Amino acid sequence: MQSVDQLLMTAATTLQQHHHYHHASQVWEVVVQRLEETLGSDDLLLAQILSDLAGCYVQGRLATAEVLLHRARRIIQTALGPAHPTLAGLWHNLALVSAAQGQGEKSRRYARNAHAILATHRIANTSQETNERRCSDGDYGKSGQ
Repeated sequence: MQSVDQLLMTAATTLQQHHHYHHASQVWEVVVQRLEETLGSDDLLLAQILSDLAGCYVQGRLATAEVLLHRARRIIQTALGPAHPTLAGLWHNLALVSAAQGQGEKSRRYARNAHAILATHRIANTSQETNERRCSDGDYGKSGQ
């Protein structure tokens, strides 16, 4: 990766951390374009950048965020397999985005996918236990979640 790409990623990350989502998304979009040209459309780094870009769009462009998260999920799933622990986080984020869009059943389905991966890998921490509880209690997709 070229140093320009690294600088752009650092700039986008900094903007996003300071809640300048619009400007961060513009930089992330440039990074996506550059990575697609140099690394191709199925690179794992691209998947991470797509997820970061989706984080900017959660602030008002939920449908776009969902599309980006699905694209990142497909790249990771193809490269690392359907049960890779990285996918649990993407499924969890997809569940939250779907819930925010009022798509309760889809949100719960995504949460179950995250739970299945976590259960397979026996990963346990507070946020994952919460994810499992929400999945088993059916809390995803209800108002206030």
